[in-house]
Amino acid sequence: MYDCKIVKTVHANKSFIFNQLFAEGRIADPIELAKTGHVVVSAGTVPLSGQPEPHMLTIAELNKYKGFFVAAAKASISIGFDGVELHYANGYLMNQFLERASNNRTDNYGGSLENMARFPLEVIDAISEEIGEDRLAVRISPWDDFQEMGRGADNDTYKYFIKTLAERHPNLAYLHAIESRVLNSYDRDQDEVSGGEMNNDEFLALWSPRPYISAGGHTRESGIELAERHDNVLVAYGRHFLANPDLPIRLKKDIKLNPYERNTFYSGGVDGYITYPFADDGPEYQATK
Repeated sequence: MYDCKIVKTVHANKSFIFNQLFAEGRIADPIELAKTGHVVVSAGTVPLSGQPEPHMLTIAELNKYKGFFVAAAKASISIGFDGVELHYANGYLMNQFLERASNNRTDNYGGSLENMARFPLEVIDAISEEIGEDRLAVRISPWDDFQEMGRGADNDTYKYFIKTLAERHPNLAYLHAIESRVLNSYDRDQDEVSGGEMNNDEFLALWSPRPYISAGGHTRESGIELAERHDNVLVAYGRHFLANPDLPIRLKKDIKLNPYERNTFYSGGVDGYITYPFADDGPEYQATK
C-alpha cells in the first residue's frame, strides 16, 4: 500500500475520504494535448464554441477508457481512500454521454435513453466488480449548462440512469446530485428555479431510500429543512466550507458565516484556504458558551 499523507491524516481524525475521478473529454485544451500527441475526444462530434470538433471515441477506445477508470479506482483504494466518486457532472466526459448537447452518436451509445446511459453504466459495472459497489459513488448535475450542457433538457435520460443504477447497484455508497440553485460555482438567478419546475425531487424519489448527497447553494435553513424531510439525505456545502473551517459548529449554533473570497479559489496559494478565522475567535461564539 502506498503512503498517502492526506488519507492517513483524514483517517487519523476519524473521518472518511473518497477520491473523485473524471476525464475531461471535449473540454480539454487541444494545444496542451497536441504537445503529447493526443487530440480532444468526446462522446460525439459536437464541439464547444470556438473549439475544434472532438474525435468521437470508438468502441475499442471506450473499452480503453473503461480500463482507465477501473485502474484509477483500484489505485485509489490501494492508496487508502475509502472509495471513489465518479464525476458524471459539469460537462466532463461521462456527462457528455448523458446529454444530447454533446452526444450525437448513432450507434449503441447514443440516441435512445438506454443507449445514452449505456457507457456511464458500463463503467460503474466494471468498477463495482473490482472494488465493490459500496465503495463507489456517482455525481450528476441535471440542471447544469456549464460547459454548454443541456440545462435540464435530458432529464428523462437521468431518470432512466438513476432508476437503472438503483436496480443494478442498490448498495452504492451514495448518489451525489447538484441542485438547480447553482450554475457551476455561481448562484443562479432564483427566477429561473422558482415554481418548482427545476428541482431534484424526482431524482431523489427514484434513488430513495439509498444514501443521497444534495449539493449546491444550500443555506443553513435549506439544509436543515431538506435533512429533516429525508432520512437518507446528507447536505453538502462547498464554498461556505472553504471560508468556515468550523462550519458544522456555525450551522448548529446559527453563528454568522465568514464571507468567502471567490478571487482566491484555485489560486494556488494559501490565502482563502487556511486563512479564515474559526468562530471561537469572535464574540458570536463566546456568547453561545
